[in-house]
Amino acid sequence: MDNGSLVDDFLIINAQNAVHICNAPSPAATSSIEIGKSIVRSIPEQSHLLAAINS
Repeated sequence: MDNGSLVDDFLIINAQNAVHICNAPSPAATSSIEIGKSIVRSIPEQSHLLAAINS
């Protein structure tokens, strides 16, 4: 973090043209679907996709 504190979980940072997944250890592949759902929820213009991730 900017203040030097540690992050215990995934850190998703939305940039202008990219989404950065930080602090993702090796087993992140097992969480990739949930990480993807979290990213979709964070993008307001993609709200039409919410039905797909909530099913």
